[in-house]
Amino acid sequence: MSDNPLVPISETAKTLIEEISKGIGGIAAPYQTKRMAKAEIEAEDIRARAKRRREKEDLYHQKNMEDIIIKAIPHFDENAKSENVSDDWRTNFFDKCKNISDKDMQDIWSQILAGEANNTGSYSNGTVNVLSNLDGEDAKLFTKFNSFTWLVHAFPIPLIFDINADIYRQNGITEEILTILDEIRLVNYGGIIRTQITPAWNPISIFYENKEIQIECSQFDVGIATLTRAGKQLLSICRSSRIEGIYEYVKHYVNKNESMPGKIVGELDRGDHSLCPWIS
Repeated sequence: MSDNPLVPISETAKTLIEEISKGIGGIAAPYQTKRMAKAEIEAEDIRARAKRRREKEDLYHQKNMEDIIIKAIPHFDENAKSENVSDDWRTNFFDKCKNISDKDMQDIWSQILAGEANNTGSYSNGTVNVLSNLDGEDAKLFTKFNSFTWLVHAFPIPLIFDINADIYRQNGITEEILTILDEIRLVNYGGIIRTQITPAWNPISIFYENKEIQIECSQFDVGIATLTRAGKQLLSICRSSRIEGIYEYVKHYVNKNESMPGKIVGELDRGDHSLCPWIS
């Protein structure tokens, strides 16, 4: 073999040298010099591109986080104490919201941030994690769903009695939507499985906006869907439209349906005082 490094070397010889040189960490043979120089240039290009990408991502994340903080300002109470927000919660919150650039979703995140500062413990890390997986369409579905949420026995509970009833179909509540909301962990939906609650006192009161129905019953059937913990916590920032006819539908259901062994014993109109702040 010639000592001239410019003489081409066979592929067999290259492979042999490379395999043997593994024991000493490789060797920069003459035939490798050009290849290694090219690799170094490529590596340098990659490092430069990675640096530019990180800088771009950092700017993107920073802008999103600052936008959310600015939007939260009007929602802070005078007595809000940001120092009461735990480091773990704050770290998790900003890690999850840094990729949120949609303006409507930023509005939701800003209210979560302000709500936690106003009343520590209002939103769990689990709820923040659920929110991080939602997009604008998910939020719209949840808002639509909560048009059917009543205050039942002092708890927010959606009253979805019969998914095939006109009141639900005409307002866009379908099995598909309930399934989606279940998959994103805002709603518990069990298909035909119904949930009943046992009143701690009788009659039980249920509220929709400023109207109250008093029902005397041993078991109250709340239907086929309930809110998860995350769903209940996010309900506080939900602004759903009232459903025309839902009050009359629920009254009729209570009076006529066999799965609701009870009777209406009273109704009240509380004037301008709504007990369902999520209905506007």
